[in-house]
Amino acid sequence: MSAFKTMSQGLVAGLGLTYEPVGVTIYRESDPLPADLPLAQENLKSYCQALALAGKGRTLLLAKEQMGCKLGTSVLGFEKDPEAFLDDGVLEKYGVGLYGTEEASAATILNSTYLEPGKTRAVLIAPLASFREPPRWWCSPPTASRSCGCSTR
Repeated sequence: MSAFKTMSQGLVAGLGLTYEPVGVTIYRESDPLPADLPLAQENLKSYCQALALAGKGRTLLLAKEQMGCKLGTSVLGFEKDPEAFLDDGVLEKYGVGLYGTEEASAATILNSTYLEPGKTRAVLIAPLASFREPPRWWCSPPTASRSCGCSTR
């Protein structure tokens, strides 16, 4: 059994998680993509949706064009000019009820950590248990009551 599978099982059992912990690996423009894993064929609403699907067992290798939320693609470093999407992201997250005020939405989004703009080629989002090498991040996928919680290595 891999160390990541053991860790994942321990987190699920110890914390009573509904979703499996998820690993995320970023592939920069110069990085080769996994030869044994094709890009997913479906389009997703967002990075958050991909985290939830991976938390239920899916393995997804995604390009920018497959994620609809420009805020997510900006944070992940896909977008060359993330500033162009910030106002829409603030209003969207406030509008769907994720924040109590537009100011709280803006403060959260503007203080988020963003990867270097325009340098990401693809992202692998999969159950933590499936990783052989350490992922860049591991996450507990979002639920109806909270957004995802991620840690970096």
